[in-house]
Amino acid sequence: MRSNFNYRIDAPFNKKKRFLRFCVYFVLIPLFTGSMTAMIYVLGNLMNIDLNEPIRTSDLSGIKIAMFFGAFGLSILTLAGLTLFIARKTFEWFKI
Repeated sequence: MRSNFNYRIDAPFNKKKRFLRFCVYFVLIPLFTGSMTAMIYVLGNLMNIDLNEPIRTSDLSGIKIAMFFGAFGLSILTLAGLTLFIARKTFEWFKI
């Protein structure tokens, strides 16, 4: 017995729509990665942390390290939400 079950609920049946969805993700994922990398350098400059020096040999306190990674985690969540929001609005606009 054959089933029409699609393993991805949001997967479009049309190949053109599937290609457009791939193109949107293909553009948004490098932008997300680049903005995460930029955020590391921005946070490092704001907190006066030398990013080229290993954490073990630096004289950073535990609180400063926790603040850096906490701020970085918060920025990752914000950027991920923004990226998914842009993807959703793009899919709605193209009716994918």
